[in-house]
Amino acid sequence: MQIDSLFATVNRGSAPPNQNLAVKVTGYALSDRPEEAVVIGTDIASGRDVRVSLRPDTRKSKKFPRPEVADFAFDITKLPPQAIAIQENLQRAQRAVYPGGVILFDDVSPARNKGDGNYTAWWPSKLAASTDDLVMVRIAMARALPVIQDQRTGQIRQQVESLFPDAAVMVSRTDQLTERIAQSLDVASKVPGTRGFMLRATDPDSGEVKAGFVYESIKLDPHTNAPIVKSSKDVAQDILATAVGSAISSWVTNGQPVEIVPVVRANVGADTVKSNTKGATPEEVRPSFERFYKTSSGEVGFAPSIVAMKPRKGDKGWFVSHVGPTSTAPALYVPEMVPTGVKEAAPAAALAAAITSAEPEINPDDIPDPLADELDDDLAHAARP
Repeated sequence: MQIDSLFATVNRGSAPPNQNLAVKVTGYALSDRPEEAVVIGTDIASGRDVRVSLRPDTRKSKKFPRPEVADFAFDITKLPPQAIAIQENLQRAQRAVYPGGVILFDDVSPARNKGDGNYTAWWPSKLAASTDDLVMVRIAMARALPVIQDQRTGQIRQQVESLFPDAAVMVSRTDQLTERIAQSLDVASKVPGTRGFMLRATDPDSGEVKAGFVYESIKLDPHTNAPIVKSSKDVAQDILATAVGSAISSWVTNGQPVEIVPVVRANVGADTVKSNTKGATPEEVRPSFERFYKTSSGEVGFAPSIVAMKPRKGDKGWFVSHVGPTSTAPALYVPEMVPTGVKEAAPAAALAAAITSAEPEINPDDIPDPLADELDDDLAHAARP
């Protein structure tokens, strides 16, 4: 199946699916009635001002209580000095989200009879506590890959891929390849992670679209053990010198245009992966982020998503702390069918406005990297460093 939905079997009638919103908080309007307390802020995806309240929690669960708006609005700095050190208040302060912070709301629907911009949600989660909390929250065409066991460390790990569809380019001449690949790598560099590109082409015999992923292979300096940083052009030339690069060049030489779509890949935080597991092997992993992205045929599709990233301790790159679709019933696109704004010689710097820029960085945890994942038989044998 090319395009799928997580909840295709659910009969929603003509009503659109509910949304998931990442809201940058500007303030709160509290009430003695929890369902009337409101979070005031800006929807990161649309830039619109919103007011979000929570629907009543009928579960009455003591083991898994839901955070309420008042929990996020708690401000320990307004307490008298003697109350600040009380353990209960310290714990409440850990859940607080101050103006400038970000709250993720799941299963959001328009509030009845309250006008445009008013919503109700089922579950809130803290993504960033305040503007001082170094968290990058952005909207991207993304997917969470299945959990795997790292061959280098033996530990389980999970990765998230984010595409830049608006920066896709079509290449029809071999003398364009180095420049176009370098431009795509420059685009991918705007977000932390391992930069690369998705490659798509149509099989001239079957008419079937083929897609695969090529990533920068990062090497370590033998003297300093630090990652060797190369220019995008040098990396593009290195890729084209591999078996994968030869196959790409051969396709173009034979009159088969290829589409290049920038992509960045980043690791989910180790603690987040551990919290989703009950054992040490991929087979024992509980359903995690990837459950949002599996189609009915078992493939992993891309969907417009909320992606949150945090910096690692010791200036060692960034990790994904959350990824999830912006819709509760997302359309999932397998790589071959992801829509792009491809044009001949399209500007490579056409980044979506919702993407938050960051300094280019190299994540040591992504060493080693595969040069390619299945594109075609010709491209499937790229060596791993």
